[in-house]
Amino acid sequence: MEIIAKQLIFHVYNEDYLNKNCSPNTIKDENLEWNENEHKTNPFASEINDNDIVISIRDLEKQEDYGLFFFKKQKVGDVFLFTITKGIIDSNLPESYIRTILQNCLTTLVNGNYLRNDRLIANNNYPFYEPHVSDTIGKVSNVILSLFRTSRDGIVDLSTEQTERIKKSYNKNTPK
Repeated sequence: MEIIAKQLIFHVYNEDYLNKNCSPNTIKDENLEWNENEHKTNPFASEINDNDIVISIRDLEKQEDYGLFFFKKQKVGDVFLFTITKGIIDSNLPESYIRTILQNCLTTLVNGNYLRNDRLIANNNYPFYEPHVSDTIGKVSNVILSLFRTSRDGIVDLSTEQTERIKKSYNKNTPK
């Protein structure tokens, strides 16, 4: 999975505006065919062609995309495996809004049908059905936000183990 922070929108916006005017927009899925010839100039046309499902976060009035998420979908018996292959997110989006859009996109992905034993693959393989879906969306959001920060800032988040070692070292070396 690759997450890219990139400036997609070149004007000022705020989180209130995003919450009121933007929503998930399915660009491609099994029920909506991507017209390659019509959209040749789309900067993400090759990624869209290479994936089974593409959901954007779009301001429908201005026809602007604030983020795109690309998925592969595979059926194994009665189970669907959804693999997040790539995310392209506007580098100026607030992290709290990214959490909101991820929840909306992932809910759109299964269209609210959490009755099967579906799986979501990000950096790990997560259950994508009730009663696990809320935990899965939270865990996947954390992974994507970490990768988003790394892409945007060039700084990798510390692992829990690294943080604990720093705390131990600090506590050991702090004068009492």
